[in-house]
Amino acid sequence: MDFARTHRCRGSATKNWRTLARTLAVTLGCSLVVAHSAHATNTPMKNFVYWETRANAAATRSNETFVVEHFEIPLSALQHSFSDQLDPKIRNSLIFNKGGKPFVRWIINPDDTKWCFKIQDWLRSKGLDDHMYQFFSGHRTASRSIIVENHQNGVQFSVKVSTNRTGGMWQDKVMDVEDAAQVRWADHFVGEGVPMEMMPPSHLARQAPDVPQAMEMAPPSHSAREGFPEPETPPIPRDKRQDATDARQVRLANRYLGLGKPLEEERVRPHQMSALHGPIRTVSDTPFRRIHFDHFKVLDEPAEFDIGEIDQAMLIRSLGELNEGKYNYLPGFSAMHEHVGKEIAERNGSHDPATYWNEHYNKPLARALAEFSAHFGLSYDSPHSQNFLIELDLNYRPTGKIILRDFGDSYAFRGFFEALGEIDFLEQWSPENVLSNPMTAVGILHGNTAPSWLPDEKYDAWGTEFFQEYEKTFSQLTGVPERELNRAPLEKEGRYFTKTYSSGSLGYLKYLIIAECFQGKLVTSDGNPCPEHLKRKMFFPKHERCSELLKPSEKKYYYPGPTRK
Repeated sequence: MDFARTHRCRGSATKNWRTLARTLAVTLGCSLVVAHSAHATNTPMKNFVYWETRANAAATRSNETFVVEHFEIPLSALQHSFSDQLDPKIRNSLIFNKGGKPFVRWIINPDDTKWCFKIQDWLRSKGLDDHMYQFFSGHRTASRSIIVENHQNGVQFSVKVSTNRTGGMWQDKVMDVEDAAQVRWADHFVGEGVPMEMMPPSHLARQAPDVPQAMEMAPPSHSAREGFPEPETPPIPRDKRQDATDARQVRLANRYLGLGKPLEEERVRPHQMSALHGPIRTVSDTPFRRIHFDHFKVLDEPAEFDIGEIDQAMLIRSLGELNEGKYNYLPGFSAMHEHVGKEIAERNGSHDPATYWNEHYNKPLARALAEFSAHFGLSYDSPHSQNFLIELDLNYRPTGKIILRDFGDSYAFRGFFEALGEIDFLEQWSPENVLSNPMTAVGILHGNTAPSWLPDEKYDAWGTEFFQEYEKTFSQLTGVPERELNRAPLEKEGRYFTKTYSSGSLGYLKYLIIAECFQGKLVTSDGNPCPEHLKRKMFFPKHERCSELLKPSEKKYYYPGPTRK
């Protein structure tokens, strides 16, 4: 079978900045327009796609809709893990009935000319259908991720698969099995705190009522050879690889960060990867509770599929409140765009975009990362603006919250995890990403072209002010005195600013004594009450009694590793 694809160019990769500015002005002026069609993308989603592709100096790409191609693979031939909070519309978009059996739509990145061949060769070796089909439409982003839309149910979500060509400076990105699994593990910890029930295919249709409905109702996909337009060739070829190590670490981080339901016992099936073996931890004390975070939100990654034999994975990311059209999500790189950053600042009454975004991006990001680190003992090892989104209301005013994504790509502070008894977590995390002394870094302009309104001297001042705000917030949350944090030297390498803190200081030792309090508990394992400012951040189940909340429970909650079928 001929796998060649002809790409049609739908427009120049670049336009002059005046045209871009005019287009942005029109986009901003349409902020209150609501799409009337159930299948139309809402205005915040349109803004997000435009900012990611046309107003992002890291990579200028087409914002046009394209038809997404996919392989159709039997679910029984894949390993997979789903979050308990996976939107049924997303699951039903990916899993459908074919010949009475569940199949998965495995998305092909429109720019990939390398990794899809490995999947096609594997399909042929198994005697499986290697045709490309079409069911979704999609949009590019500034990186390898693509935004996918199911026009049958209106849901939109993000997909990461391997591609050797992408926008920006990050080349060959492989989505491999280990990386996908770690992403999902991390995501599960961040967003849920509940066991991951992975039903085998034989149980999928029998026990998950929303899946068979999708099997009955989902229309067949179309062959790519039936005359649909082909994706265009990206302006600049890149080689991006998303491998298994990356996916496993994201999954591990996601699983760790979840707070919510009590942890119940679950049988874990053996898997070839040690990170997926057996129980991770046993904890005592009251059940975990959800915590209200003041400075950040996360985009969870609630599903992954993988082909172990060829080390390829497909990772699914939700788009949060973008689907609901409640907020605009401005990519950090777009805030640093020559014209977009200035336009939004002026719309909010500022003619000094450097000062405006220092107050509404740099400092809020410091507060968000301080809160994230205090509660989870994690810090980004690639803290550039592609990983952060600025939440704006529908009038393009910043809300003060930062949206975090790709948090599986993080450093783990050893002392924090040891204080929680999370030794197995540390053993499964990438050894080079486990730090004895916590490190925090920020590189808002890393990988980007600096706008003219942010000269080097102002950017250097941003680095200093970032850590002032970070240390103030971290101190307020943890009790580590600011003067201890201030003693850490500030280092700059390229566009990154970094500080490494001493975990042996008295303030850090006191913080680690109450580490459990940052995980949704009211008392420590020693029976000491947690600080009031942390209790106020917790959501309490209505059935809990105050007298019971203040007593350390003897009940054991068994925490398994992620189960994947």
